[in-house]
Amino acid sequence: MEWVVNERDRTCLWGMFCTDPNDGCQFGLDPHHVVKRSQGGDDVAENVITLCRKHHDLAEQNRIAPVALAQILNFLYGYEMPQLSGNEDSNPHIQLHSLR
Repeated sequence: MEWVVNERDRTCLWGMFCTDPNDGCQFGLDPHHVVKRSQGGDDVAENVITLCRKHHDLAEQNRIAPVALAQILNFLYGYEMPQLSGNEDSNPHIQLHSLR
């Protein structure tokens, strides 16, 4: 799975939104599950995004909302946006489905 996602993304997909030019993406890419496997997320490309180590750590700390990562995958690859209810920024129970 990691190889497939790295080939698809080729860079940190959050980096285009990084607002600190002096502390941008760090070297090394990590796959990140938008919906964590422990919370029912699947180990499929539609649920995994490539992040640099800095942004991966921020996502793991919930400082980057899962819905924001899902929106990137939707914009770039056409993955269907999840239907969210309640607090959209912190809802870990989103489901992603490919439109293709």
